[in-house]
Amino acid sequence: MIPKLDWRRYGEAMDRNGFVEELGAALRGPGILRLSNYGISPDLTADVFRHAVAFFDLTEAEKRTLAMRPGQHNRGWTRLGAEQLADGSSVLERREGFNIGLELPRDDPRAATFQPFRTATPWPMLRGFREATLAYYDAMLALGIGLQEAIALDLGLPAQRFAPFFVDPLATLRLVTYPPGTGAADEIGAGAHTDYGSISLLTIDPEPGLQARLGGSDWVDVNQEPGSLVLLVGDCLERWSNGRYRATPHRVQTPRNRRYAINFYLDPSPDVPVAPLPELTGTGASEQRPKTYAAYLTERLAASHMSPRR
Repeated sequence: MIPKLDWRRYGEAMDRNGFVEELGAALRGPGILRLSNYGISPDLTADVFRHAVAFFDLTEAEKRTLAMRPGQHNRGWTRLGAEQLADGSSVLERREGFNIGLELPRDDPRAATFQPFRTATPWPMLRGFREATLAYYDAMLALGIGLQEAIALDLGLPAQRFAPFFVDPLATLRLVTYPPGTGAADEIGAGAHTDYGSISLLTIDPEPGLQARLGGSDWVDVNQEPGSLVLLVGDCLERWSNGRYRATPHRVQTPRNRRYAINFYLDPSPDVPVAPLPELTGTGASEQRPKTYAAYLTERLAASHMSPRR
């Protein structure tokens, strides 16, 4: 069973201690939960879904002008069959995506000098698309940072312990679509994988497909529950917590009908180390220099953007 928590208990200070306790139990146990009353307008969510449908209905020629560039970018359109999330798999993964990142001012030195992962999002010429998706991005970022406060408290740390990790972060909003399957045995929407950042906040449509492996057990269907989103643990949070939480393996089965999802990945700032927090390591901690998140993301994207092997 997937736990369900009401964000108002923490966000509106109705029962913060109880929320933190139940959040910690969910993250240490199944590694997944549903979050309700999370403060984002259903109208805005529906608007973003409408824009996702409109975007993926563009011609391939139109979408190609917005394609993600190779290297350290992670913004823009990825075509069907361009990514492979399951390491070492020969299964064809069937999905398209469009990634949106933090908007920096054009004269910001990080953008002006093309620092890794600081490139601008290539926006489609769809009325209202940019405004709606950025409003959703900002709301999800605020929610994610609030959740990091509760996570810090569960770990016995000050509520603001993670705040420096998310200053101008590499957090990504991803619109995804999965076309119906062809009937071939060697295809899947997305292979088994874990996400790269701290937590993932997923909003899904009614079409089934998402599955998660709860606490290392069997695969469980994670279907839409109106009014709630799905929270998963990512790789960074597993490392920062020194294994107290484990990143949640999940996958997407090829749907019978076209499926859409709006995924928000709370990734940290580029220079944040992907290593256990010193407060949680105790004695005997490794002296090896940790990777930065930018370096870790580079490695993971390089692997996932290889052409699928048949």
